[in-house]
Amino acid sequence: MNGYEGMFVLDATAAAKEWNKLQAAVLGIVTKHGGEIKSSARWGDRKLAYDIHGHKRGTYLLAYFTAPIGAIPKIRRDCELTESMIRYLILAREGTLPVAAAAQFVEEPRYDRDRGGRGGGGGRYRDRG
Repeated sequence: MNGYEGMFVLDATAAAKEWNKLQAAVLGIVTKHGGEIKSSARWGDRKLAYDIHGHKRGTYLLAYFTAPIGAIPKIRRDCELTESMIRYLILAREGTLPVAAAAQFVEEPRYDRDRGGRGGGGGRYRDRG
């Protein structure tokens, strides 16, 4: 069995209401086709770079798993048929799989209105004293 990394973008509204059920459904797709989940982590709700099928936000789920090579096309097909899944990406991974996926969580950058969102100093409200 080969190691894989899967990033699943899920409907943010559905994830907010029933996260545990949605997570179990996504991870169940992998196990249904002979895969074994090594670790998974919720990366949180994020604004998408562009609208995807009318969705402006998505909740990310990162999963590391092992699966037979022949199972990947079946997993992809089931992902495409899952209504609450906006996008997915499955990559083959060499070497050992990370045990703690949550340690790789990156916090979403915040927009600071006082600094104009650029992180610089002050802008038009700057004290020019």
